Amino acid sequence: MLGSRTSSTADIGGGTYADATHTGSDPLVADTDGDGVNDGLEVAGGQFCLGAGNVSNPNLPNYTSMAVPGNFTTPQWQENGSAGNLMTRKGTSLTDKCIWTLDYRFEVVGEIQYKFAANGSYTNSWGGPGGNVVSIIPATSFYTFEFNNAILARSLTRKVFASLNAYLAAYGAGEFTDDDGDSLSGSSEYSGNTTPTRLMPTRTAMDSMIRWTNNR
Repeated sequence: MLGSRTSSTADIGGGTYADATHTGSDPLVADTDGDGVNDGLEVAGGQFCLGAGNVSNPNLPNYTSMAVPGNFTTPQWQENGSAGNLMTRKGTSLTDKCIWTLDYRFEVVGEIQYKFAANGSYTNSWGGPGGNVVSIIPATSFYTFEFNNAILARSLTRKVFASLNAYLAAYGAGEFTDDDGDSLSGSSEYSGNTTPTRLMPTRTAMDSMIRWTNNR
């Protein structure tokens, strides 16, 4: 029955989704991934998944939202994403549905702690050793959080802007002005992917600190 399970020819077990006839789902379980959406609806792209016509992997839970609650927002630890910490799904492909990103501007440097929380609660949440992910923000700037809930991979990296105009608009900086008094114009700061409104550590020091925090 489509609404409860995929067809017997599609249920092959093994946990790896290849296509609608090789789903990898458990033929004896209506909802293999336990996300409340039955396998048949996920494979058929039913309206109860991520929108009509949107096929989902029945072996991986579907989450409607993802947030980055932590001690760096005001107020802190908002698992529902109400403090500007709500992530965006990368796309609608089977892979991209599990990848979430958040661009966040840090105005204070130092250590931060955070988790990733799905569907506005800590029921499904992921941290690091000891409970929280611990990272170091080495310089004031925009950073990108990324989380893949399929393989539980995460990263926090300095954001790279696609264009000079996007960069200047984000920081509210001028192309030819030196807003932070470091003898570099806005366009020069963009070329070096540094912050145009604050003095900051050298690029080498910043990169080494980010590599350290992502490998913790």
